[in-house]
Amino acid sequence: MNAFDAGERRMWADRAERPVCRMLRWDHRAPAEERWSGAAAGLGSVGVLLQGRPEAVRAEAKRHFDPPAQEFLGADGPLVLPHAALPAGARR
Repeated sequence: MNAFDAGERRMWADRAERPVCRMLRWDHRAPAEERWSGAAAGLGSVGVLLQGRPEAVRAEAKRHFDPPAQEFLGADGPLVLPHAALPAGARR
């Protein structure tokens, strides 16, 4: 159990019996262009901001996306993006 799990357990302990919380970790794999295409199509807050900008600004934003994305390139090509979630539940 890590410190975050312990904090979650304390939070639930006041409200319920038998609290359960554990961290799930996984890697999401997606091609870099697929990740960028959502924003380019206007999805999400970044996409909404990009849609209202001239093409030169959108191209500059893409230029800033590419270098950090390279850090997450997997050996087989797609980006490997680490994810974590803390599903929690309890019973009374």
